[in-house]
Amino acid sequence: MTAALRAAMTQAGITCNDLQFAVSDQKGEAFWAIDAANAFTRVASDGGTVPDPLTLADCVGEIGSAFGSLALAWLHQYLPHPDNPGQCGVIHMAEDTGARCAVVVEHIS
Repeated sequence: MTAALRAAMTQAGITCNDLQFAVSDQKGEAFWAIDAANAFTRVASDGGTVPDPLTLADCVGEIGSAFGSLALAWLHQYLPHPDNPGQCGVIHMAEDTGARCAVVVEHIS
């Protein structure tokens, strides 16, 4: 997860300090929460902040690879609202076989 987060932030030209929220496919399992927490600790190693976590999986259940599309659609609707979690965040997902991915999202008004 660390490599996925670093790659996403590098491509976006930002640091962890720029992230205001993180959306993940975590469903409450301790392993995935620890994996993400450790990764954010590593990418924020300069003493920076860790983004606020947002969870969707606890509301929609285990939907597998459809989660990425759901997260993008949900954020597209949510970010323009005044109560949004911020303007810049990351979506990160993990697979049981070890694959990890992350993408930085930003609302531009």
